[in-house]
Amino acid sequence: MMENAAGSIQLVVFADDTNAVVSADNISNLNTIVNQTLDIFHSWFAVNGLKINASKTNVMLFRSTSKNKDSIQCEINGEKVNVVEVVKFLGVYIDSQLKWKEELNYVVKAISPACYVLRSLRNDVTIKHLKMVYYALVESRLRYSILFWGGSYDYNIQKAFVIQKRAVRTMVRIQQQESCKPHFTDLNILTVPSLYVLVLLTHLSKYIFEYETEEERLRRESTRRKDLQLQQVTHLNVAKHSSFHKSLKLFNRLPTEIKGLVYKSEFHNKLKQFLLKKCLYHIDEL
Repeated sequence: MMENAAGSIQLVVFADDTNAVVSADNISNLNTIVNQTLDIFHSWFAVNGLKINASKTNVMLFRSTSKNKDSIQCEINGEKVNVVEVVKFLGVYIDSQLKWKEELNYVVKAISPACYVLRSLRNDVTIKHLKMVYYALVESRLRYSILFWGGSYDYNIQKAFVIQKRAVRTMVRIQQQESCKPHFTDLNILTVPSLYVLVLLTHLSKYIFEYETEEERLRRESTRRKDLQLQQVTHLNVAKHSSFHKSLKLFNRLPTEIKGLVYKSEFHNKLKQFLLKKCLYHIDEL
């Protein structure tokens, strides 16, 4: 993390992707810091005998509302850098307002062919093998980015839920107007809302078990409900729908006997069995 009077720069490196997260107190300072950061990158690459491809470099200006029309101008060594509203990063489409519409469109488009595959196979293989195909082509794609869009807005999770129910209906040969709920239970398949809760809280549990201090754990264990305390109060919708905010609220809704588990694997397994029985059609049912 690098800071100055105008703002801050945080570098994030994953595999061969390098990103700079820049923040500032106003759009003018932000524009300055972004261009200074690009200059630093350009100089470092030049010294090391490398060159940044400006046409493949993107800048995204995150904003809380579409009414915000602020913009910035960015260059690398005199070449214009695109300021984009949507970018694909590590297989996930990220948009400037974090609404995840483009990502959901991509998820649905990726899963739709799986329904055709299931329909083509169902006359020739057992339900056990159909489930293997389902897990490989449907649930794996839902899991990949559900941590981001699962708690964002209801229309996102419902859009994914519709395509999931289509896949299940294909497997068990029922019509569109028939309820899928008993079939999720029979097949031991998690609904999209249940899958989101499992992925989110399993992710949270890693931090609880690895970073919660002994003092914090004892304080939580001493309470009757074993709840986690929500330290942060937020007023922005984008923050209220964030994984961090959602995870604490959903964790505190779990039965006390699950919240009190001290091993990650046991927590995951008990939570999964609990969610399979609940068969959530909406997160608020938890």
